[in-house]
Amino acid sequence: MDKGYKNYLSWDELATLVKEGAYIGNHSYSHTHLIDRLSGEDTTGWKNRIREDIQRAQEDIQKRLGVTPKLFSYPYGEFTTELQKLVSELGLFGITQKSGALDQDFDPLAVPRFPMAIPHDSLNRLIIAANARPLPVMLIDASPRMLSEEETATQRYEFSIHADGYRIDELACYNSGDGTRLETSKTYHNNEIRVSMQLPAWSAGVRKINCTAPSKREKNVFYWYSRLWIVYHSHKKPEQPE
Repeated sequence: MDKGYKNYLSWDELATLVKEGAYIGNHSYSHTHLIDRLSGEDTTGWKNRIREDIQRAQEDIQKRLGVTPKLFSYPYGEFTTELQKLVSELGLFGITQKSGALDQDFDPLAVPRFPMAIPHDSLNRLIIAANARPLPVMLIDASPRMLSEEETATQRYEFSIHADGYRIDELACYNSGDGTRLETSKTYHNNEIRVSMQLPAWSAGVRKINCTAPSKREKNVFYWYSRLWIVYHSHKKPEQPE
């Protein structure tokens, strides 16, 4: 914002949006990879640096726009337990790059959202996002959130859901990167379905799987669940606070 890049909104344009009722959130001041430590940086140093970064953005928004954000969107969608704790200490909700709808048990430090930027900015997608329902996931496989490129090719992901409100036979899971539909296996037990799939052989970056199923009763309404991983180069695991 302060550098005045032409492809981004200015403070004056943001102020106009605020007057029109738009909500402005915090996305950090530096927009760096907040989960990484600098060379030689210990846990205390990392926490102090990241806290100051988030607070600086918060203060700028308050000063220039007269609003106090309660939502913090993780830069690049990257977050760890330690970063979530820090966001919580600052009294903010953590917004992720996981797409989907909220349910009553949502994690306030891992809130899903639908990006509406290019190439996902069509009116039809906006309608689908606004009408989305949370897929009733019961049991989530606790596979590591952070994986190396090598590990992704050997990991499976599993979760359990209730068969209620949506067409279970049309439940499908997709690799968010290229939209490829993943081969899934479903195991049925009473009203519970166990869904399992092999993870794609991902390259480094933030990676995601989206699972959707159409509603039984409502047209153009989808039940939605998303799971996110941070994949790093096999020879270079990111330094993180312990």
